[in-house]
Amino acid sequence: MKLPRAVIFDIYGTLLAITETPRSDAEWRLAFGRSRDGFRADIAEAIAHEQARARRQGIAHPEVQWPEIIARVHPTADPEVVARFERVTRAAPGAIELLAWLGERSIPLGLVSNAQAYTLNELRECGIFPEAFSHRFLSFERGFSKPDPTVFQWVGERFAPLTPADILIVGDREDNDIRPARALGFLTWWVRTEAGQGLNELQNWLKSLEL
Repeated sequence: MKLPRAVIFDIYGTLLAITETPRSDAEWRLAFGRSRDGFRADIAEAIAHEQARARRQGIAHPEVQWPEIIARVHPTADPEVVARFERVTRAAPGAIELLAWLGERSIPLGLVSNAQAYTLNELRECGIFPEAFSHRFLSFERGFSKPDPTVFQWVGERFAPLTPADILIVGDREDNDIRPARALGFLTWWVRTEAGQGLNELQNWLKSLEL
């Protein structure tokens, strides 16, 4: 087997690791003037409303626009502050090294992720620059999300004349990443760090293909 001719990454749980940092109700009230549970319940209701509307229009896996959701729930809140209020994001172990290794070999890179606009800031803050990826499918820009097979079809088209068998999809979710990609003939790497299948192991496997 030869090295893949392009590598496409999911973001959350793959390139970026998230640590939840729960805040107290007092902190929510201080930051937003609302109780934690009440605010989060209103956000969930707004998201469900928008997703139901999109499904009625025939979108099987709809994506919402986070700023619009927050504007409906709390017009004065900063959408990015709300999104990141209870979490810390960092580059996943091995991510920076793997991307550099692939870049040294001029292997084209892509992103395919259920994401929002603030995701781009999170990537940059962690030393991963979106501009390094030739093609990016970010769900907030398209209005639909994985596991819709159209997502992966879009990826394949952007990397033509490569075929799916030339392209490696890297993701942490079997349902959103691995199964739909495999169904279309892509190579896959299922990131499961606890099972010894993280990005460091992926780099070692890719190195073995050079031998």
